[in-house]
This record gives sequence, C-alpha cells and structure tokens, in this order.
Amino acid sequence: MSAMPENDETGPIHRWTPLAVRIEAVERFADCAEHVLTVTDPAWSDVAQDYRLLAVNSSLRRQQDSIRAALLLSRHDLGHLAVAFVRAALDDVMHLRFFASLDLDRSQELFASMSNFDSLRALLAQRNYIGDTEMARLSYPNLSLTGP
Repeated sequence: MSAMPENDETGPIHRWTPLAVRIEAVERFADCAEHVLTVTDPAWSDVAQDYRLLAVNSSLRRQQDSIRAALLLSRHDLGHLAVAFVRAALDDVMHLRFFASLDLDRSQELFASMSNFDSLRALLAQRNYIGDTEMARLSYPNLSLTGP
C-alpha cells in the first residue's frame, strides 16, 4: 500500500484531501463560476420564442444556489444532507438534454403541455387539501371531474 501524499493546497483534490481543503476548493470554484457566469432575468420576448431559455436560466440559478447551500451545510458538518441537491442537478441535465434534442416547435408544445399539467396537478392538490367549499370561496371554478 502506498503512502498518502502530503497535501498541497494548490494541487489537485483527491479522496485523501482533508474536508476543509475540499470545501475551500468548491468555494473558489463557486466564486469563479459566479464571476464568469452572471445569470440575469431573461427577456420575456426571447423566452416566448424558445421556452428552453427559461429552463436553462432556472437550472443555472438552481445549480448556483445548490452549490452555495452544499457549502453552507458542509461548513456546519451537515454535508451529507447536500446529497439531496445531486438528484435535482441530474434531473436538470437529463431534461435539458432531452429538450435540446427536440425541434423548436415540439419543444414549445411539450413545455406548454407540461406547464399546464403541473398547474392542474397543483390546483388539484390544493383542492384535495382545502376542499371544494374553500376553493369556491377563493373564487376557483368547480373542478369536479365528474361534471357540474
């Protein structure tokens, strides 16, 4: 078995690199990424032409926030909880790759359909939680799936 190399804080990160050094490296990366990549609000006229722009913007913001949250958790010895951010990152990559593979018209149609489905699903969940009477009080139309 080979001896573990002495840690050089300017060298590459390995599995034997102390946690504090790893956290510092990720922090430097996050600072650099935020300096190089400034995520601003997209122009809605551009988004109307290609909804994928909004998806990429949202994904970049979430990734930046996730890295910062993971760093904060790690600094408080709760880094194991940051694993939850990995699933969202992988979901973003998978969805963005899929949408990029579609032609623009199909992509637009699928985004609109998914948006409508998510909205309806959220509305039905709210209805299931607060009931029809409260939904009517909030001025929602009758959402009965069996008819009026």
